[in-house]
Amino acid sequence: MVAALLSSILKLLEIIAAEEAKQRGTLVGDVAEEFTMLSNKLKDIIDVLEDADKKMSTDREYIRGPMDKLTDAAYDLVDVLDEWITTLRINGVGKTSNLKAKVGSYVTHFFHTDQVVTPGDLAFKLKGINHSLNLMDMAVGTVSVNLGVRFKMRYSRFLTHTTDVSVSELVGRDKVIQDIVRTVLYWSTEEGRKLVKTICVVGMGGLGKTTVAEQVYSEVRSHFHNGIWVCVSDVFDEKKVAKAIIAQVERVAVDSLDSFPLVTLHERIRRSVSGNKFFLVLDDVCTNDMRHWEAVIQNFEHGAQGTFYGMGVEARWDLEDFGRRISKKCKGLPLAAKTLGGLLRVKSSREGWETILNTEIWALDTAHQKDFVSLLLSYYDLPLPLKQCFKYCAVFPEDFEYDGETIIYHWMAQRYLGWDNDKDLELKGREYISYLAACSFFQDFLPDTDSLKSTWKMHDIMHDFAEFLMNNDEIVIEVMNPGGNSMIDLSATKARYLTALIPEGCCLPTSIYGAEKLHSLVIISGENAITNEAVQIIFNQAKRLRLVDFGCHNALVDTIPKEIGNLIHLSHINLSGSKIKELPRSLFELPNLQYLNLDNCESLENLPDEIGNLINLRHINFSGSKIKGLPGSLCKLHNLRYLNLNNCKALEDLPNQIGKLIKLIHLGTLHCDRLACYPKSARRLTNLRQLHGIVLRADRDDPKEFALGDLENLDHLRELSMVLKGNAVNERELKRAKFENKTHLKEIKVE
Repeated sequence: MVAALLSSILKLLEIIAAEEAKQRGTLVGDVAEEFTMLSNKLKDIIDVLEDADKKMSTDREYIRGPMDKLTDAAYDLVDVLDEWITTLRINGVGKTSNLKAKVGSYVTHFFHTDQVVTPGDLAFKLKGINHSLNLMDMAVGTVSVNLGVRFKMRYSRFLTHTTDVSVSELVGRDKVIQDIVRTVLYWSTEEGRKLVKTICVVGMGGLGKTTVAEQVYSEVRSHFHNGIWVCVSDVFDEKKVAKAIIAQVERVAVDSLDSFPLVTLHERIRRSVSGNKFFLVLDDVCTNDMRHWEAVIQNFEHGAQGTFYGMGVEARWDLEDFGRRISKKCKGLPLAAKTLGGLLRVKSSREGWETILNTEIWALDTAHQKDFVSLLLSYYDLPLPLKQCFKYCAVFPEDFEYDGETIIYHWMAQRYLGWDNDKDLELKGREYISYLAACSFFQDFLPDTDSLKSTWKMHDIMHDFAEFLMNNDEIVIEVMNPGGNSMIDLSATKARYLTALIPEGCCLPTSIYGAEKLHSLVIISGENAITNEAVQIIFNQAKRLRLVDFGCHNALVDTIPKEIGNLIHLSHINLSGSKIKELPRSLFELPNLQYLNLDNCESLENLPDEIGNLINLRHINFSGSKIKGLPGSLCKLHNLRYLNLNNCKALEDLPNQIGKLIKLIHLGTLHCDRLACYPKSARRLTNLRQLHGIVLRADRDDPKEFALGDLENLDHLRELSMVLKGNAVNERELKRAKFENKTHLKEIKVE
């Protein structure tokens, strides 16, 4: 974790240098030289500490003291640099002096001065940072590290599951089966060509063709994302075959596909296997009509290449001995073999596999005690940002059902996806999820049309592994205080991430000792578990919080205390299900807020104009509230990507300036029964991917109201649900909408 933190510090220094140069015109003389020196020193320390992470597995007690001090100092430095950046940006846009004073307080404390440190005191600050890095450098010098081998993985794939077929014992066909298995796994393909490889097993009935196929299927299935087995029988029914393929890949009932035409079924197959490796068995095929085969095979041309793509047969066979010896080290653990297989896939050379076989990590006593050796090999191979993202999953309890929206916005709050708010961080988060799934760190995916809503779980062993890596940076605690109060004491720990599990009948304590350094507070509870008093005290104590997630059903909370304005680092707040009636003005002074979830806050009626101050806000969810309209100032939120107003029964209109939200990807107004129309300016929202519940005129091109034809430039849409006004669909408007250009569109619903 220390290397990742120092990598964040390096990035923060780059941002500060750019912002200082922007406001000053340039960085001159000693200042520019100081920045260069700090950057170089950080890079050297990071190189050493990446390997110190590995050393922690063997000599954990020997280096724990220095590493803990390094971690603590790095966290403090991240906090102060974060505040420095906030100060610079507030200064750049001319925010109120009240907010500037709040931001400057911790910076002043860090640099041990009674004077408010202004953005201009650059040389003074750099000396303080340099002093901190010198102390870190000395601590690093006490850590003995044997440098290991580093790899960088450069692939991304999705993990899916299918049902296995039964395997019968077969005698006398071993050589045939092994020849087919080798052909399947080691098949060479010309570079740049995407050919679907085919093997035909032919012969008269009763020779054992199906049994051979079952044996091959059983041996190679684990090497593919999708294993598909379809019994064709006498008549080659293309629709029946297509439905059987989809049912296995998407894990749906065959009957649910009856109403779809063949062309739609083929399109679903193409989407399902795109970018994936698949192994398809068509059993009991009695036709030699190539037209049937071509109709099926064209849907598979966009699958991924095999594991040893581009290698010759002899080179691949040369790896077999190493593979068998490595597999023995997994000691029969399927999860270990599966995770390590992802690593071997991209190290497909004799030297790469030999290095993995001989790495000293196999000898680590601590890791062996917990069966983590093979997991460590795959973990160390992850790029640095993904290491942070995986370890962070330990803040959730075992058996937690993760979803894309929750985990991505949690990662964003901790800055694991970067510091540039202009970039599509949500897309980067989806890529990270796919990467970790490809390495088998996540499992049991349930896909959704909106990838942010896809869910998955983490194996218990993998969750234990994440906690092992966190090394006491996080604490998951169950609060048991039925009928009375209690306290949480973190003062003896270095924890930055606290998750409190509160069963029915218990409440969050009003006192959390040692909360001053917390970055994350997650509450998983039943109803009435969080009081207004507890929230107020927490916001007074934990001023470095980046994330506050109170989950849902916390109906006892009816007020957000004004003390929330103290949390100048806060990026993420989830108060869904609370009874709040209004939002405090201090909430709209939070300069770093990106995520605001007030889903199912049924008593919330008004939004103040100050909401336009939250210029970094990316995600707002007011679903189920009683708000009647949105203030025009909301349209100043030029970074907004997600706006959910579903089930706002009292909502009557949207601001005319809504077209200014040009980065908006998701807009939802489903079941907003009083919403009479969308403003015309909404046609400028050309980045929209999901547009749910849009009210539009279908009978004419209205000068003020959004009409059907105004969809013409919304070509990125993937999901669209419309409420049509008028007694007919105007043919000219339908033509102007240009649906033929909306090639990403998967779903349309019309009322």
